[in-house]
Amino acid sequence: LQQQNVPANKLVDECLYQILHHDLRDVVRTFEPLPENSHSSQGKPSVRLRTALRQSRAPPFKAEIRNPFRLLVQIEELQDVGQSTTSRLEGGYAGQNSNSRAGNQPSRCLKLLLSDGYNPRTGLSIFIDNEENQNNNSTENSSKPPLLVAMETTTIPQLSTTSRAGLKLVLEGKIIVRHGVMLLDAGNAVVVGGFVADLAEIQRQALEQAKRSAG
Repeated sequence: LQQQNVPANKLVDECLYQILHHDLRDVVRTFEPLPENSHSSQGKPSVRLRTALRQSRAPPFKAEIRNPFRLLVQIEELQDVGQSTTSRLEGGYAGQNSNSRAGNQPSRCLKLLLSDGYNPRTGLSIFIDNEENQNNNSTENSSKPPLLVAMETTTIPQLSTTSRAGLKLVLEGKIIVRHGVMLLDAGNAVVVGGFVADLAEIQRQALEQAKRSAG
């Protein structure tokens, strides 16, 4: 684009579009995890995050990522765990006296699976949070970065259960991590937009399959 004399503002817009609509996991980025006695204020943001995740799995089961901290992530999956399976699949209203769709009400409790595209070179098992990630760590899928788990503690604007997979967020500022789960709110998570077409299609097919299975 620079060789084609594209104006600087259009070049920035094009770069941003590419970032927002491409899978971060396709960007091959690896790192060496810090020693186990390292602090969550050391190293690159991706390393600091995983250090905090590791620390939060040992007493007192809490870690804190302090400023300055900023990391781009994308949503792989999200759901309102405060709603029944039926409500989530139907996408109806949150309750009999509610005007909000399930997953968009103020009292929602969103669980998010995130990816920043990074894959540690060693010590991969200490970053695995659930059985699904363990399956992804098989020989067949060993190149896939393990997913990061987060919970929304207060409503994050422009985020809902209808957000498409691949939506980009910027994590910044102070983040508390408990038992390997990041606690996110409007003060430390900002929606910047975008989606990944392939992931969104998988998301759509999974929802349709779940609806058929539920009858």
